[in-house]
Amino acid sequence: MELVLHVPNAISEQQAIAAILSDMDTEITTLESRRNKTKRLKQGMMQEPLTGRIRLPIEHSTVSVKTKPTVGMLQ
Repeated sequence: MELVLHVPNAISEQQAIAAILSDMDTEITTLESRRNKTKRLKQGMMQEPLTGRIRLPIEHSTVSVKTKPTVGMLQ
């Protein structure tokens, strides 16, 4: 099997390609960093209510309390 690579002859074209690839690599690194920061923030926000330091508001109008029905005595 033969592998053919086409390499541009002009140095300016090679430098332009290298610059684009370098910019893409920087962008990927930045996006990965942002994603990791967002994941850590989400994890922290999910754990805060469990610590008791932050209380979540409860709307009393939407909360229904169900009780067991009272069973009368049979005679």
